[in-house]
Amino acid sequence: MVRTILTNESYIGNMVYGKTEETVTGSCKRKAKPKAEWKVFENHHEPIIDKEIFDAVQRK
Repeated sequence: MVRTILTNESYIGNMVYGKTEETVTGSCKRKAKPKAEWKVFENHHEPIIDKEIFDAVQRK
C-alpha cells in the first residue's frame, strides 16, 4: 500500500488512465500495459505535493 501511495501521480496533479486492457472483449480479465502506452493528463487538478519531492522519492 505504501508503494502504491508513493508512486501515485495523482498526488502531483496528474490524471493517469489506460494502465490496463481487457484480454478478451467483454471479459473481466485485464493485463497491464507498458508505461509508455499510459495516458497522462498533466496538471489535471491541484497537486497535494511538489513535483520535485515526488521525483526525489521516485529516484530512491
